[in-house]
Amino acid sequence: MLYGVQTYEKYLGRKPRGIWLPECGYVPEADKYLKEFGIEYIITESHGILYANPAPVYGTFAPIVSPGGIVAFGRDLESSRQVWSSVCGYPGDYNYREFYRDIGYDADYEYIKPYIAHDGVRVNTGIKYHRITGKTENKDLYDVRWAMDSAEKQAGHFFDSRETQITNLAKHMQTPPIVLCPYDAELFGHWWYEGPYWLYILFKKIYYDNSSFKLITPGEYIDKYPEMQECSPCRSSWGANRI
Repeated sequence: MLYGVQTYEKYLGRKPRGIWLPECGYVPEADKYLKEFGIEYIITESHGILYANPAPVYGTFAPIVSPGGIVAFGRDLESSRQVWSSVCGYPGDYNYREFYRDIGYDADYEYIKPYIAHDGVRVNTGIKYHRITGKTENKDLYDVRWAMDSAEKQAGHFFDSRETQITNLAKHMQTPPIVLCPYDAELFGHWWYEGPYWLYILFKKIYYDNSSFKLITPGEYIDKYPEMQECSPCRSSWGANRI
């Protein structure tokens, strides 16, 4: 935790108000250390909120505060599934660039030899000519326009989904619901090459379209709506063999 806080301060010039604990993990014993380093809030796995004691009235759609004074936000299941699911997640679209096909391994060895490791071992070059295509080894060539079309459609789908979700939730809550959408930064541009473009289109739609919701950070939400239910978050993680 110390290194995380120091790294944040080094590059951003200020101390962090909140932190995404590794693998969205949480144990009650962490509260005293979080307080020691000035952390006000954490992002935890969905079941860390859903199985809190007592059960939160609004589930993951409002933060809770632990007996130790740490505010906890839970990962939203629906928006996470739309991005992360291996079955229906956006990054698996067949038009997107195939991460695992690289000319460092695909190209003729004599051709690629000057551009790989000095000892002749094939490595990723970052140059990838194929799209996902499907569950086949025979991949079609990548078409950037098709990929952009998919990203634009999926940004629209995500936008419409949040509109419906938030509008329905707001009818039953005293304060505006918050839908927390945390994703690993390396997803965008690395595993999901088109991810930054998807974000760009999504943010443009949120800004220019007549939406019923706005973007907000957890810290901003706490400042605007400081009253919250006191609960003990459940021990949790989104790592392998989750608690």
